Amino acid sequence: MGMPVRTFVDGVDYSIDNPNPPQVRDGAGSFAVLTQGNSKTNPNVSDTPNIQEGPNVGDLVLYAAGDFTSPTSVFVQMEPWTFAGDVVTDLTLGSAASTPQPVKIQGLVTQPAAGGNQFLFLCNPTTSTVPLVDYYLERDAPGTYRGPRFDLTGSVPAATTIQVNLTSPSWLVVNGDALKLVYRNPGGANAPAQGQPIVVDRVEYNATRNGALGWEPANTTLGDAVAPGPGQILQRNSCTDTNDPSDFTLAREPGLPSTNGPPSVSILSPGAGQAVQGSTTVGFTWTLSDDVFAPKYLHVWANLTVGGQTIPLAEGLNVTSATWPAPDAALSDLVLRVEAEDPFGHRAPTSTDGAHGTTDDSPRNGSGSAGARSKDMPAVSHSCERGRRDVFLLRLQVPRRHPPLSVRVLSAASLGPGIRMKKDEEFSEWYSSVIDRAELSDKRYPIKGMNVWRPYGWAIMKLIDDAIREEFDSRGHGEVNFPVLIPETEFKKESDHVKGFEGDVFWVTRGGFNELDVKLVLRPTSETAMYPMFKLWIRSHADLPLKVYQIVPVFRYETKMTRTFMRVREIHFFEAHTAHATFSDAEQQIQEDLQMNERIMRLLALPYIVSRRPDWDKFPGSHYSLGADALLPSGRAAQLATFHQYKDNFAKVYDVTYETEDGEHRFVHQTTDGMSERLLGAMISIHGDENGLVLPPAAAPVQAVVVPILEKGRQEEMLLEAQRLFLELRDRIRIKLDDRDLRPGEKYYEWEARGVPLRIELGPRDIAKQAVTVVRRDTGEKRELPREGLPERLRSILELIQIAMWDRAEKLLKDNTFTITDLAKARDGFNRMGWCGKDSCGKAITERTGMSVLGTPFYPEPFEGACIVDGVPTKQVVYAAKAY
Repeated sequence: MGMPVRTFVDGVDYSIDNPNPPQVRDGAGSFAVLTQGNSKTNPNVSDTPNIQEGPNVGDLVLYAAGDFTSPTSVFVQMEPWTFAGDVVTDLTLGSAASTPQPVKIQGLVTQPAAGGNQFLFLCNPTTSTVPLVDYYLERDAPGTYRGPRFDLTGSVPAATTIQVNLTSPSWLVVNGDALKLVYRNPGGANAPAQGQPIVVDRVEYNATRNGALGWEPANTTLGDAVAPGPGQILQRNSCTDTNDPSDFTLAREPGLPSTNGPPSVSILSPGAGQAVQGSTTVGFTWTLSDDVFAPKYLHVWANLTVGGQTIPLAEGLNVTSATWPAPDAALSDLVLRVEAEDPFGHRAPTSTDGAHGTTDDSPRNGSGSAGARSKDMPAVSHSCERGRRDVFLLRLQVPRRHPPLSVRVLSAASLGPGIRMKKDEEFSEWYSSVIDRAELSDKRYPIKGMNVWRPYGWAIMKLIDDAIREEFDSRGHGEVNFPVLIPETEFKKESDHVKGFEGDVFWVTRGGFNELDVKLVLRPTSETAMYPMFKLWIRSHADLPLKVYQIVPVFRYETKMTRTFMRVREIHFFEAHTAHATFSDAEQQIQEDLQMNERIMRLLALPYIVSRRPDWDKFPGSHYSLGADALLPSGRAAQLATFHQYKDNFAKVYDVTYETEDGEHRFVHQTTDGMSERLLGAMISIHGDENGLVLPPAAAPVQAVVVPILEKGRQEEMLLEAQRLFLELRDRIRIKLDDRDLRPGEKYYEWEARGVPLRIELGPRDIAKQAVTVVRRDTGEKRELPREGLPERLRSILELIQIAMWDRAEKLLKDNTFTITDLAKARDGFNRMGWCGKDSCGKAITERTGMSVLGTPFYPEPFEGACIVDGVPTKQVVYAAKAY
């Protein structure tokens, strides 16, 4: 009678999907197995999940018919591989004594936390002890057949798992190997496979896919997952599991403490208060330690704060030193901050141990080391926000080369010596004139509030988008792009959300000549579009946290007066959406969003305050909302970013649940973070002047422009020298050479209008002196600089411009923040006052002042006083201002 058997190739079951499994009769028979080979040319790079891993053409392949999950006899044969061919083989039953037992690889630890030897676990699902003397481990990259071996000793008791320590700390490589458990087959020529080794189990881990690391159990087409990093184990859920992806999980390395402390950093040099010599390269060193992880696994960030602005020095694993070229300028209060994070996300807290003050000792300014002092500077200097000690500051983009931008120049007819309106007298007209003169946007499109981005304006916005992408990509968010249309049925599921947006949406009611059965909404925001998909994407705790973002247009039917970049109907919008297992996890995400927002605002030189919005003004459907508000020169507040804690409100509406480790189903907790093109509007408003834009270097498409001042009879020579200068600088900053046949004054006006941070003039005297004349856009300061070392000098000036622009904007905010005790004294700016917390009193503030209640400060501020409305004693502060 025929008996079906399972068929294995290299230890992987190929008979599961076979509708007609092979059979044997009377201990002998024939079988056929069709396997998919590996068509790739490089045997060390995985093509999965598109092409199944397997042998290369010509490799010997082991075919086995039997069942490795029970101690039965097997048929085994070795055959050369031919691509996409059937191998039909007559097999003879081997000796029962030489049949391998069903031992499995239960788990792999490729990067032990403490940095010791690698180890793995072997399990025995049978009821008898299995000696390991006839087994060995074999390591080989995907697509190869044989590799280094590790002999096993001892035995595995029945129904037991044992740990096998490898003798080398790096025997298992982490960039694309497979690990096989091989039966040595000592039975000789009469044994299965004529005495050749039999692969009884195979786990392929960290296979590469498009340069990213993932793991793939076994030798089949499987989905990728996160690679087992330091302190993690890739493990089977059960010793009887197959090689299906769902049988494998990532977990904490066994034996680690349930909680571990953060890393620690000890700065060695320079010492606190040590002076720094101007125009020299300064060296910084520090040591790292952790109670669980080896230093090589610690991710390090080193930043140098200069007057409240931070410049990154180094970032990477186990970084213990950095250098910095001190500029040739008067500086003081330099603060070195070094932070470290272990692979589980525990970060060394910012403390005085990691912050040392130094002072400049530049001989140009006559200062000496006697004036050196130590100062522990706050990360944010606004008095309301001194508690934020864990933020990273500026990631200045100047040092990196950016591809040259194609920037269309203004026509000569549009140029002039300045803008006719005064910023502080006719702000609205001035604002519109700056945008028109710099050709950022055109509002003449025939739909009110739907403006056209012009090339220079879009170039600035792309830099802002890139800064946002860099932040969110670095913190594990993935970029998505959802459809612009949302069905009415999904949009109306959350009642509070609908009430908040229903009057602001555009409706699509007809397709062609047909009325739609379900009306469609042009998205005003994307909760109702995303969360039905979140329900499909999230199944278990392993899918959390889910963190995505998109940069897309959103549409709101704005009925008030529209204003370019500030209040429009089609909005260039950034929105991040996350889902978490618990409320506390979601709260941690809010904290992370605030840190990323701080770094982005530093790039744009936009100081702000963060307020918790009153309940009557929170985002529709949220548990609470935070807003980041800047103060414009008009005295009005501009909301630059919002952060919403949804708790599980939307999850209950859209049934977004996950299965816990205990098998329970719970609703996820969600957050969002939003920003828009209003960031550009705020930059124009805060930094611009009567000559046009003033852009912070990090957001400037052109950071410097070279303007040759030609001398009659030497034009060709001087243009050639200007080109040489341009080529010297283009690798270090975003630069443009303006060699048009226009008078220098016309060029000056144009580039001033566009806010280019530096103008580099090159005239006959400059060439003779091997120098250039550099003019700062923010201050108008003009300096002569030597050509030698010019790229580094210009970078230093750009960094100082970035710092100075933040400082000036922050002074504007501070000088226009007023603490009042009488609503009659409210004025343009941020009005700070006592509030008892009652909605009636909060709404009375709006009714009696005509201002918006921004909310209570998120970073607590000390206050002793009374509610400005009812006089009740309170320690709570509230902010109010006129708002856009």
